[in-house]
Amino acid sequence: MLIQKAVVFIEKNWAQIILVEIITAALVLRVVNLNYNSPFNDEAIYTVIGRLGLFQGDWWTYNAAAWMAGQPYIYPPMSAIAYLTGGIVGSRLLNVVFGVLTIEVIFALTKELVAYRDEGQANIAGLIGATVAGVATVGLYVSRLATYDMPSFYFLVLSLLFIHKAEEKETNYGLWYFLGFIFLAMALLTKIVIGLYIPFLFIYTFWQARKLKQQFKFWVRYFAVPLVLVMLYYIGINLHNLLLYEASQAVRGKNSWEVIWEVFWINTRYVWALWLIASVPLLTKINWKKWFIYSFLSLVVIIFHFVTQREPTLDKHTYLTVLFLSPLIGGGLAHLLDLRGAVLASRLLAVNLIAILLIFTFVSYEEIYRFNNLWRNSNSVLSFLSTHVRPGDKVLSEVGASAILATYDNNFPTYTVTFDWFQYRNLTGQKAYLAAINDGYFDWIELDGGDETLEQIHSTMHNVVLENLAGNYTPIYNRDGYLVYKRSY
Repeated sequence: MLIQKAVVFIEKNWAQIILVEIITAALVLRVVNLNYNSPFNDEAIYTVIGRLGLFQGDWWTYNAAAWMAGQPYIYPPMSAIAYLTGGIVGSRLLNVVFGVLTIEVIFALTKELVAYRDEGQANIAGLIGATVAGVATVGLYVSRLATYDMPSFYFLVLSLLFIHKAEEKETNYGLWYFLGFIFLAMALLTKIVIGLYIPFLFIYTFWQARKLKQQFKFWVRYFAVPLVLVMLYYIGINLHNLLLYEASQAVRGKNSWEVIWEVFWINTRYVWALWLIASVPLLTKINWKKWFIYSFLSLVVIIFHFVTQREPTLDKHTYLTVLFLSPLIGGGLAHLLDLRGAVLASRLLAVNLIAILLIFTFVSYEEIYRFNNLWRNSNSVLSFLSTHVRPGDKVLSEVGASAILATYDNNFPTYTVTFDWFQYRNLTGQKAYLAAINDGYFDWIELDGGDETLEQIHSTMHNVVLENLAGNYTPIYNRDGYLVYKRSY
């Protein structure tokens, strides 16, 4: 009797059981070796901003709103709380949670998008879409990095799910449109790159809602008007900061179109191969308009980076491409398996599809190692600084915000200076650093050593500082390519 109940339960809930297995596998792939590297500069500074703001009420010292591509009041506090539970591993684990939640949403979004009459085929489509989104290399990378990208992407796909639910007949239009607006606004406030999609989603939702008078009324009241008001308010109160961001950050990191395309292609090439296979049945059996819309939205990030010629953050943004393509891949490949009357052919295709997805998972996981080593591991020197720096010590660190985070518990963050910006005796830039070094202002100076120095962003400043240390500073640490000097008196 118990076995029969178990069999009935499995037959009834097989899709949910497999989804749990996919999510579990994705979770395992993400949590293994979360301490893979020292904190990335962005990971560290977001956590510092969150700790200062949330626990000390200081949101202004670093003027984060002027250079962060998102509101400092959303992700940094979340990262700060997570950091207190497990250091940088805790902050990364938070994004792992957002990553696996995104997989669940992709499952539901795929089912909404393809709109199969057969629930079984809809579940298969959702499972395939969830698998692609869950194991893609760039997805593993972004959800193992403590930055605001993964939460923002999660809010975006959740908004898409609610937008599509509002397209169902005789549904609660007001509820779904309002939830779509809420999470779209959350996605934008978390990371401003989501603003690229808002005009297209506004046009799409208008086009869908206009067909039915009652639906259009709810669209205007619960989606269009709130979204316009939030956008106007956001731009109004942040115009100065947005202009500062454009002037200081958006113009940095320009590169050639060839390099930009190479980064995009390396991170998405396998997903495009699956999309190509899936597009044949999609174009013949599913609404081609949705195929076109999601295919176009998957290209928005590369178009943006082509226009601006900015390479930084492109690697993380490519996960948006994967998230838009995953539902199409799930819908198309599920149709390939739907060979009614040809059981043997359908089973052969299913076996081959499973093999392809397993190979895709293996290759994706193998490639995560290149992301784990995008920056040098500075854990050894950070550990040294955290145990030697005392309250009130002035520190100059080339390793950047990671040193600020490492010494946070022993010293106030602003006492640790990086190569990004410094003001001393009404001087800024190189002159300020030189004057402070000559005066013996810093108690500690950390520099990156070894043959890699010349390849670093701050190589010129590194050389200037190194050449002017004689007399005031004594080397006391030289390990793993990092140097630490202590003031001699």
